Amino acid sequence: MDIKVKKMFEHYKIKYCLYKHSPIYTIADAQQLPFISDIYEVKNLFLRNQKKTAYYLFSLPVNSSLTLKDIAYITMNKKVSFASDQDLMNILSVSSGSVSILNALNDDNKSVEYYISNDILTENNVAYHPNQNNETVVFNGSEITKILDGYKLHVL
Repeated sequence: MDIKVKKMFEHYKIKYCLYKHSPIYTIADAQQLPFISDIYEVKNLFLRNQKKTAYYLFSLPVNSSLTLKDIAYITMNKKVSFASDQDLMNILSVSSGSVSILNALNDDNKSVEYYISNDILTENNVAYHPNQNNETVVFNGSEITKILDGYKLHVL
């Protein structure tokens, strides 16, 4: 597990289970993991505004029907799109397939706005990549507010 993530879990005394597996890049890949039945499935979207001056990380239930148009409205933009792989690396220090709210630990400038579904915060077992897509960490969703304390957090 990424050392920053491990230290953060230790600092906040957050109980977790760590699963190691081959790299996964999509929700379909994730649904093939053997522990999937025990967790609340989440998808993460790293987005930007048209001018590339604002970035957003949305953490939503896997079956969310929120569209990019909806997200543009929520973020008060005319249009949003997926951020590039280069933006992802420059801002959150991860590659595609590793996007998660745990990337906030790499957001040194606290420049990303984090949007999370309230449903996730009430689940006992949520799963996120700990800054690498060959591991999954499962923990209580209520702990996310501790993890994102001091960041621009919006609960949907």
